[in-house]
This record gives sequence, C-alpha cells and structure tokens, in this order.
Amino acid sequence: MSDASSFFGDRRVYYGDLHNHCGISYGHGPVEDAYKNAALQLDFASVTGHGAWPDILDQPMPEAVVAYHRDGFARLKAAWDHYLQVTENARVPGTFETFFSYEIHSFRHGDRAVISPDAPATLEPPESPAAFDALLAATDARRDRVLLLPHHIGYAVGYRGVNWASVTDAATPVVEIISMHGLAESDDGTFPYLHTMGPLDGENTMAGGLNHGLHFGVLGSTDHHSAHPGSFGYGRTAVWAPELTREAIWEAILARRTYAVSGDRIELAFSLNGFPMGSVVSSAAPRRSIHVRTVAGGAIDRIEVVKNGVLMSRYDHAAAVAESTSAAATLPPGMIRGKAVIEMGWGQKGEAVDWDVTITPRGAAVLGVEPRLRGQDVVDPLDTTAGPYAFSAWKREGDTVHLTTRTAGNATVTSRQTQAMCLEVSGAPDDAIEVSANGTVYTATLAELLHHSRTFYTHGFVSPAIRFHRLAQEHEYTAERQFDDPHGPDRPEDVYYVRVIQQNGQAAWSSPIWVHSVPSEGGEKEV
Repeated sequence: MSDASSFFGDRRVYYGDLHNHCGISYGHGPVEDAYKNAALQLDFASVTGHGAWPDILDQPMPEAVVAYHRDGFARLKAAWDHYLQVTENARVPGTFETFFSYEIHSFRHGDRAVISPDAPATLEPPESPAAFDALLAATDARRDRVLLLPHHIGYAVGYRGVNWASVTDAATPVVEIISMHGLAESDDGTFPYLHTMGPLDGENTMAGGLNHGLHFGVLGSTDHHSAHPGSFGYGRTAVWAPELTREAIWEAILARRTYAVSGDRIELAFSLNGFPMGSVVSSAAPRRSIHVRTVAGGAIDRIEVVKNGVLMSRYDHAAAVAESTSAAATLPPGMIRGKAVIEMGWGQKGEAVDWDVTITPRGAAVLGVEPRLRGQDVVDPLDTTAGPYAFSAWKREGDTVHLTTRTAGNATVTSRQTQAMCLEVSGAPDDAIEVSANGTVYTATLAELLHHSRTFYTHGFVSPAIRFHRLAQEHEYTAERQFDDPHGPDRPEDVYYVRVIQQNGQAAWSSPIWVHSVPSEGGEKEV
C-alpha cells in the first residue's frame, strides 16, 4: 500500500494557470505582459492563443463574430514563433515555469486547450470537424506529451459545453471546473455561470463526467482575456510535485495529483487508505479511511467529502473553533500567528487610482506573503479596453512588503476590482501592521484585528479605501481530519473527492480517488 504521508511529505504544492488569453490572438495586452503578470503570483503558467474553430459554421452566427474569430486565429499563426520565444524566455528555473498552449473551439465537442511542455515548431490545429474528431480519439497525453483540456465545461452540448462522449482518459487526464465562466462542480455550484454564452447544464459538470465512469483530475484556470494569468478570484491550478520544474509539474498533471482553487492559496492533501488524490485503487479492504490535511488562505468554514456525487461527511471547522474558544478569553496567551489581508480599491466606478503601498509590521514578524492581484476584468474579447495591462509590482525586503498597483472602482456591487496582499505574521497582541498608502499612514494592532476588520477612506465619502481584514488565526486556517466511510462499497467503482470551503467563500476541490471493490484475496494496490 502507498504511504500518503510519504507521498505528500516529499512534495509541495505549486500554483499556476494553464488557460488564459491576451492580444496574441483575440483578447487584450501583449504576451510579454501576460507572463510578467503571471510571475508576480504564480509558480507556473501557460498563455493560451485561440487557434481554430473547426465547426464554426454549424450554427447561425453574425458575420462579424465569425470574422473576428478567424482574424484572431490568423494573428496567432503569424505570431507563433514570437509566442514560442516569449514563452521559453519567461522561464526562471526553480522559480517560475511555463508551458505552451493554444485553444480549439467546438460546438459539438466543447472547447479544448491543447497544452504541452514541449514547444511545437509549427501551429497546425485541426481545421475541419473530421480532423478534430480524429485528434480527440487518437491523442494520448503521456505518449504524445500533449493534453486536451476541456474548459467551461458546463455549457450545454452543442453550445461549446463538454461532450463527455468524446472525452477519453488518455487525452484528458484533467478537466477545468472553475474559471471566469463559473464553477462546474455540480448543478448547485457557488460560482454561477453568467457569461453571455449561457447557463450551466447539470449533465456537463464534474459530477456528470464522473457519472460517465471517466477518470480525470480537476484544475482551475482564469480564462482571463486581459494578459493576466492568475487574476485573483477566477480559478487556479494546484499541483503536488517534488520540485518546480516543467517535467515535475507535467508528471503531476498526468498523474492527476492536482486540485482546483477559486483564488486563495489553499494547501490540500487528501488520501484514502494511504493513496493520494488522483489514484485509481483496487481494494479488498472493508474499511475506507479518508485523511484530509489543509492549510487554507483564511478561516475555514467546513470540509466536505463527496462520494458518488452525494455528500458523505461534513466537518464544521468554524463551529469546532468557536466551541474550543473560551467565552471569557479576549486574547490568546503569548504570541499570535495569523493571516492579515490588506485590500485596497473601491471609490468611483471606472476611476483609475494608482497605489504606492508599503506594509510594515511593527514588532511582528512576517512568515510568508501571498499576493492577491487582479488584471482588468474584460469578459468579452470584443470589449474595448485601454492599457496598460501590466500595472502591478511587488517585492519583499525583510519584513517589509512594497506594492505598486492600480484599481478602478468595482464594476458592479458583486464584482471586485480591488487588489490585496496577504501576510502571515507572528507577534504579540500590541504589535501592529502599518500601511503607508500614497503618503498616508494607517495602522491597526493585531489585538484589534483579532476581533474585526478596520476600514480607512483616503479622501472622504466614496473615495478609494483600504481594508485591514480580520486576522485569521492559525488554528482557524489549519485542519486535519479523518473520515471513515460508514457504508463501504456502494458500486463496483466508487469515487470520492473533497472540498474545502472558507468563511470568505474561497474554496478548493480535490481531484477524485476511485476505488474498485475486489475479492478479499485481491489485496489493495493502485492501478
């Protein structure tokens, strides 16, 4: 039997975005800016050009829409050598890795991102429906070193949603379940499909694909169109890998050692009887023990185990924390360790504000920094938008973090255009976090932030503002639990996965583990 603690122990989590866009085809911003933005907050990325749409004439469509797609495909082909060079030059060994990709649209099969660790010398996407059919049927990701990633899978079949009948385990080791388009975990996802392309169809979800008996891991991508891979809050990919190299990340993806996060960096280790996420297990064991360990990006609300599409177990972490905290205690004894988020933006809609921010703990030590940065949110690639597209930069010098960035007021009351930095800090209750923003200093102590957030306006009512979020303590964002399946085998092949939901709504979804029931003499092994 595999030892899960050994598996996760010699690996770490890396975060990336393998599917997003810029002006290299249709979208906005130079590919150089896209990789510059990606390196600000990701460990790996691929910037994706739009390459082909073999069945573009299968449905009535305005001529202008057909034309801008075909112009974009031609633009990518003409710039392909430049794209390859920029993608390769963006690599920083041991710090930031890149992959190569382009996208194929399809009414009948759903869209695919074609992703590879190797640089294709020429761009030759399938131009006819028959050629795309052949590519889907023949591709073997491991053998060919290319995978076909279904994305925005939740649209209806025939309307660029995934067609599970044309998905194979060989070509598709992973599926994208969250992006700017929404969450396609199941019918009742927390991030709805709101794009002009239409609503979510329950058959075309993660749950639907698993019900078809397919074996795929899950990931998140932004599908952002303004040269900003990893734009915060729209989906990212997490992988368990032994090192940050192109080959190690690629192998982790092929093995389905992946999970999807909505935005916050959530470390999630999930195993069943010692086998890690992504495993297909042949087991005669009557007992199925599920182990979950997580270090979240904020206070955890709950951890849930889903079996065969149905909620099997739920652990209410927020309630457990509340029960363990003495009602009489106002401050924890000794040092405080927690995550402090400094967020800036708001103000008048569309009014650009440039920020020069220095975050300096007074007495407290900084244990880690997580940038939570956004690009310009342009959902429709035909929307007009002006640059610049690379407007953020940050650096850490000791315990001081310096950020320059831009906000433009929130587009609606339900969509953010703010920027933020998350600092994990350790200090005494009277220690403080000082933020100098455009020459004005704002301060809050750790003791204050334990109880509630603090808000400061820069120039009065409806002016831009800064928010010090409530400090989430270490015991709020860390959890380790064991769940036992009380029923044992329900099907010849049972499928399990885990989701972690934070109190702020950010979440993570693990890749599944599949378990085949076999006679008692069959033992237990990964197949």
